[in-house]
Amino acid sequence: MMNDDVRTDGRAGAAGTRAIALVAPATALLAVALLTVIALAAHADGPGAGDAGPSIEHAIAVPAGTWNGSLLRNATMNDTADFYSFEFAGSSLIEMTVTILPGSPAFEPVRYYIYDRTSSEVVNFSFSGSGVPARFASLTNQAFPTIRYYLSVEWRGSATAGFTVLYNITLVADGRQDDAGTRGDVGNDSAHAAPLALGESVTGSIGGSLPLWKDDQNVDGADVYEVTPTAKRFLVLTAKLDSTHAERKRGFDLRVTDQSGKILAQRPVLAVGDSVVVKQYADTSLPFYALILSESESCNYTLTASDEAPPEIDLYISNISVAPPRPIAGRPATISIVFKSTSAAVPATDITAQVFAGTDKLWEGKIAFDATGTARQDVTWTAIYGPSKILVKVDTEDFIPYESNEGNNQASIDVTALDPGEDGDGGDGQGGNGTEWVWLAAAIVLIIAAIAVAVAYAAMRGRGQPPEGEGEQ
Repeated sequence: MMNDDVRTDGRAGAAGTRAIALVAPATALLAVALLTVIALAAHADGPGAGDAGPSIEHAIAVPAGTWNGSLLRNATMNDTADFYSFEFAGSSLIEMTVTILPGSPAFEPVRYYIYDRTSSEVVNFSFSGSGVPARFASLTNQAFPTIRYYLSVEWRGSATAGFTVLYNITLVADGRQDDAGTRGDVGNDSAHAAPLALGESVTGSIGGSLPLWKDDQNVDGADVYEVTPTAKRFLVLTAKLDSTHAERKRGFDLRVTDQSGKILAQRPVLAVGDSVVVKQYADTSLPFYALILSESESCNYTLTASDEAPPEIDLYISNISVAPPRPIAGRPATISIVFKSTSAAVPATDITAQVFAGTDKLWEGKIAFDATGTARQDVTWTAIYGPSKILVKVDTEDFIPYESNEGNNQASIDVTALDPGEDGDGGDGQGGNGTEWVWLAAAIVLIIAAIAVAVAYAAMRGRGQPPEGEGEQ
């Protein structure tokens, strides 16, 4: 029995050995299959079955749509960056969203990068958590028949740590623009400006990146219109924010420039329904340029051009006075000026003035006109011995180029400062010009001399007459 049992156990051991021999290859095959599945999953980026390239040069082209991707590092794989290229027609609103899928706890070191058609980085985003999308959107221009963005999802954490990150990408391109009825996008610089006639209104769309992303070469960051004004009149531009699209709704700016590109005015329009008016005086009929500059991803606007005659206005210096009127050299004196405007419509604080004593500029600044068209300014002057010309100028920066009389924008008075040794009025409460003491001394001498003459004459008469009571009988 013992031998039978032994034989029986031996047969069982042999069977177990054969079973193990069969299971081991199956396990190995299963492991290989699992690794193959993982590898396929790690490299199945985008709508195809391959791995997105590790650089812009090896980016895979993808259409609009939604798909999944992954980053992975383990003992056999090191996939730390996926690059995609997205090409679409210009003048479109594009949206690109990346979301780290739930079940990918290592989202903090992952970043999402955007590059424009020149391969220059526009912006990059971090993720605030899995399931929270990071979004980029922009209205693009039509300077090129097709426009391309590149985007990448990259691991920026430890260079040795293992990780698995699953993500989702959604790309959308939607054409929207019909600027000035052109069924497209008007130019974004003066060389490609669209004409805008006086009395005409145009509508359009504007959008793009935040000012922080101003180097994005794809965006429709500006719509530019050329307006030819009437000489010696005001060009009046009115811009209204009609609506906003997408998520970032911050309105736009209206900017006016001359032919050299100098910014003459800039005003923001921030809320739907709001409008802004910019008036620019035209000396000549040379064109001005009206720029609509986006602060939103996409918004619609209306721009209207008109003109109007300038108001009748004349600025002049009404009065200049110095206190004391005959100052003492080396001592402070006060120059008081009264400026006048024939119109109360003059801007309250934009008119500049200057005050000179001879060639020395004593003061320069802005003056504030009140409701009566009057502005006052006091300037301290340390007088210099001898004659000086006090010269005052108003509107020195020609803020009012349409004045009816430019010839009275300056005035002057002559003031003579006395030597400190002379006794002028000098602000010490005494009158005279320093010669009063001379005349007083001369008067005293004359009085004394008269008294002396009178006394001498009386004495002489007293010696030549007889005593009282004596005389001829």
